[in-house]
Amino acid sequence: MTIEQIIAGVIVGIFVLICAAGKSKTEEPPDPKDLEVRTNTDGSAAVINYKTEDVIGTFSTRAEAEAFLAELKA
Repeated sequence: MTIEQIIAGVIVGIFVLICAAGKSKTEEPPDPKDLEVRTNTDGSAAVINYKTEDVIGTFSTRAEAEAFLAELKA
């Protein structure tokens, strides 16, 4: 093994450690009771976490969004 390979290995190892340390914790799935369906102006709909305003999913119709939300709450 040459010195260049050793140095490259050390650099890759440091990079992996930095990436692992900076990686966010696994997010908890949203609580279904915090979700609601909102209709967009174009008629499509979205399931939103109203506490964080995160979009959980978008759908072409409100009925599809409500069915999705019903599955999550089941």
